[in-house]
Amino acid sequence: MEIIRWAEIAAHLKTGREIEFVCGGKQYSITNARGFWNFYGDTDGAPFIRICASRELDLLAERAAGIAIGDRSLREIFDKQLYDGESLCIL
Repeated sequence: MEIIRWAEIAAHLKTGREIEFVCGGKQYSITNARGFWNFYGDTDGAPFIRICASRELDLLAERAAGIAIGDRSLREIFDKQLYDGESLCIL
């Protein structure tokens, strides 16, 4: 399993790539739909968080870093490898 930390995730987001991953047994994604980047809790249909407009790639990684799952930010989840590395998909 390759270790992917937040800096690499941020670099992918800045080029317009989407991500999917599992954390704590639940599926999450950052995807682009209908003109906006959104964060989804895919497993339980949790409400999405609108991150920014599709064209605002410079803001995407910065804002996404602060999104929390429970009491941990996405930056912390990736930097501390608290996600299921086998589940990470960068589209």
